Amino acid sequence: MEIRARCPIRTTIEMLGGKWTLLLIHKLKAGPLRPSEIKQKLPGISDKVLNDELHFLRTNQLIVRQAPPEKSKKVLYALTDLGREALKIIVAMKEFGLSYEKQVVAG
Repeated sequence: MEIRARCPIRTTIEMLGGKWTLLLIHKLKAGPLRPSEIKQKLPGISDKVLNDELHFLRTNQLIVRQAPPEKSKKVLYALTDLGREALKIIVAMKEFGLSYEKQVVAG
């Protein structure tokens, strides 16, 4: 077996392992949102952290910034196809969390 510095699991953790990353992706699953709407749906996230997360997700092609042609401040963020793939991970994490709570926490 060849040992490499990069592996698919490490890549996934680097892309989705941030404190707010999966929650932000989950909030965008229903459709595009303005930054103020995202902030409202993620109580506790600061403006700086939200901006950093949005920049990170855009840079890594998990979300896209949609700006209307006119120069208004109604910028929207939406999931890319790659971002929608991350939703599968969120579903799996939810299922694991429910199973864990049922077997261990409530046990």
